[in-house]
Amino acid sequence: MGLDATFPYNSKDSSLLRVEKLALAEGSKVVLATMQSAVNQGVYGLVSNLGSLVVRTLFQPLEEAAFAAFSTWGGNTKASGGGAAATEVATEVTATAAAATSAARLAPLARALSPMVKAVAVLGLLAAAFGPSYSYVLLRVVYGTRWSETEAPAVLAAYSAYVLLLALNGIGEAFVHAVLDARGLQQSNALLLVFSAVHLGVCVALVRQYGALGLVAADSANMVLRISYSAWCIRRFFRSLPAFSLHRDLLPAPSTLTAFAIVAAATATSNLLLLSGAASMSHRVFLRQAASHVGVGVVLLAALLGLLVRTERAVLRQVLEMRRQRREGGRRATGGGDDAVKSGKED
Repeated sequence: MGLDATFPYNSKDSSLLRVEKLALAEGSKVVLATMQSAVNQGVYGLVSNLGSLVVRTLFQPLEEAAFAAFSTWGGNTKASGGGAAATEVATEVTATAAAATSAARLAPLARALSPMVKAVAVLGLLAAAFGPSYSYVLLRVVYGTRWSETEAPAVLAAYSAYVLLLALNGIGEAFVHAVLDARGLQQSNALLLVFSAVHLGVCVALVRQYGALGLVAADSANMVLRISYSAWCIRRFFRSLPAFSLHRDLLPAPSTLTAFAIVAAATATSNLLLLSGAASMSHRVFLRQAASHVGVGVVLLAALLGLLVRTERAVLRQVLEMRRQRREGGRRATGGGDDAVKSGKED
């Protein structure tokens, strides 16, 4: 099979993927609308809008850069005549990863994938470490007690962890869909439809009992399934690279993960000590306590960023280099077009 490095939304299997995306995006909302009050619907709408703003701002540029890098590798593989060997991922997904695929051809792709996954993981961990402890403060300061005294803070706290799953899923599926061939995309999209059906069933069970919080939990379970599938595909794809390891090459350093766990515990402790019973505080007292809580977060964030500069410096350098190369490639393409226009005018 030849490599199909076209983004799946533009491939011949895009209609199936669009159905899956529609079922995922709209089906859960229908469940919430039919089983919960308007207040719970408003809570989820507010939280999902805040979360999607973060996702679009931070993660979408990285996903686009990642897909460009993966697709470029695919185009080069096709040009060199090695596409058939390079895209045999698994018989259950597309075909078994070809044993003849050379490490020299796969190594550059692994080096491109590794910093991208680590970068989105770090950004997602930031949301997961700070979001739960600062959800109440954000909602009360920005939207007032109308929303802060509902279940919105708890839903936003859960959504903060969900952002990490969204980030990992986005970059994982960008890779898988860039390297799968046509048959692989068909099978992948069919499996995603199965995941969506399971997701809707879980939604019905959890939304009935937990409302908007149950919907976030169901969405998280769906992301875990999709991430697991992408991880399986990635491991199969790189199995001819003996040195490749999912946890070593795709996860941040152990010291980084430990630091995030400590920060999450520290911010939760600060929230408990400074804002326990915040609903009954006067506005002035709340602002004073909230300022102290935010100050703790600023100190922890500064310390965490200082550690990240040391432990993940290579990742940051690689991501910046990829983005720089992409921008330069875009400028060269634009400049080439301008030169062609000028040449035509001269002729």
